[in-house]
Amino acid sequence: LNPEKLRQVEANLSHNLTPNFVVQVSGYYIIVSDAIAGVSVSEPSNSIIPGAQILAYAQFQNFGNRNIFGSELRADYQINFNRTNMKFWGNYSWVDGREDLPAGGTGPLGLVARNKVKGGTTIRYMEKYFITPKFEWIDQTSQFASSGMNKTPSYALFNLHAGADNLYKGLTPFIDIRNLTDERYFNTTALRGAFEATPQDPRKIVVGLIYKY
Repeated sequence: LNPEKLRQVEANLSHNLTPNFVVQVSGYYIIVSDAIAGVSVSEPSNSIIPGAQILAYAQFQNFGNRNIFGSELRADYQINFNRTNMKFWGNYSWVDGREDLPAGGTGPLGLVARNKVKGGTTIRYMEKYFITPKFEWIDQTSQFASSGMNKTPSYALFNLHAGADNLYKGLTPFIDIRNLTDERYFNTTALRGAFEATPQDPRKIVVGLIYKY
């Protein structure tokens, strides 16, 4: 198995519409040589386990090239009032491309979500108390190009992080809630012909205490 080789061209533009409002846009083109992908092999093998014959197995292989192109738009804005600071941010990204297929030929780029939207805000009061609600929406993802009918559904997640900096003698309590709405969602797997999607964590709540000395 050879390492992948990557060549990339990227352009970025950032503009301050106001001192508190920044917009950034970027675009890129990537060529991946000796691309690696997981494939299912149906040929019997006697070399994987001594003394045993494996009729079918999965492995990673170099199979060709990928051409990837995409763009990203981001906006950041903040305001201050009554000892309160509020920062807002939003991000949209798009990606597409073509790739060589292990079975031959080319097809649309697989194992990626074409569209993603992320955003959130951080609210701080008295430079001590903070709360950060965040969201992300991930577009549907095909398992790989030659399996266009099999796609992992899109999903939206809401997360929340809150706490109080140095609340008492260096102690910072916090709470972190991921998947606030307890969404049932899946991620696409990398092995072709194996499990097409894996279930992800339900609502997860972490309560902690950070001590600085």
